[in-house]
This record gives sequence, C-alpha cells and structure tokens, in this order.
Amino acid sequence: MGIFSGIKEAQITGASKYLGPGQWYLKVKKCEVFESSKKKGRHFFLVEFETLESTDPHSVPGETRSWLVNLDQEAALGNIKAFALALTPDAQEADIDEEMVEELVSSENPAAGLEVRAEGVTRESKNGNEYTRFTWSSS
Repeated sequence: MGIFSGIKEAQITGASKYLGPGQWYLKVKKCEVFESSKKKGRHFFLVEFETLESTDPHSVPGETRSWLVNLDQEAALGNIKAFALALTPDAQEADIDEEMVEELVSSENPAAGLEVRAEGVTRESKNGNEYTRFTWSSS
C-alpha cells in the first residue's frame, strides 16, 4: 500500500481564501447553502466573489474570495439579510424573506454578476475568538 493509496476515492474540497478586514468591491460568482461534511446537520451559507478592488494588501483583483456564514450562529440570518439588501438596493428590509433567499441559492444563481461593497472589521466573540464582521452596501 503506497503513500497515495485511496486518492481515487478522495473528495476534492472547495478550499478558498475568505474575505478579511478592509474595504472590498466584489462581483458575486455564486451563492449556495450546504451541509458540513464533518458535522452532519450543520449548514452554511456561502458566497463566492471575484475581487474587483480591496484595501487588503494580500488581495489581488480577479482572485476568488469567499464569505461563509454558519447557520447555527444567532446572527446568521440577520447577516444574510444585510447581504441580500445590498444585492437589491431598491428593496426594503421586509422584502427579504425565505423565498427570496432560497432563490439566491438556487441552481439559477440569480446573483451572479451583481456587484457589492463590503467593509470587514475584526471583532472578538464571547468565547474570545476573532472573527470578521461585515457591513454590506450596494455598489
């Protein structure tokens, strides 16, 4: 049995760079929801973007960056609502409902090509872990 035995059955992971602190000008590539492969029953909302501009010195235009929301977190739905409002600048908060977000993550991928702005600020959770909090706005 060699060092690479089992590679034929191995699953490729969708590892990517995440948005970090700073100012971001982004184009949506896709929105999706998925269940964790490691913790069954845990779901995530994922948006992949093409970076158009950023103040992050480690970012380059054209690269893919992701925003991941753990749906188990208390703030998850509010964060997704803020993002959805930035995608639809003429919408009111009451317009963002379950049906609209289900459509965002559908196979039709209606948000692809839309541009948004994000400002990421590093915060500390109640547990003492750092995370990046985003404020979203239309482009």
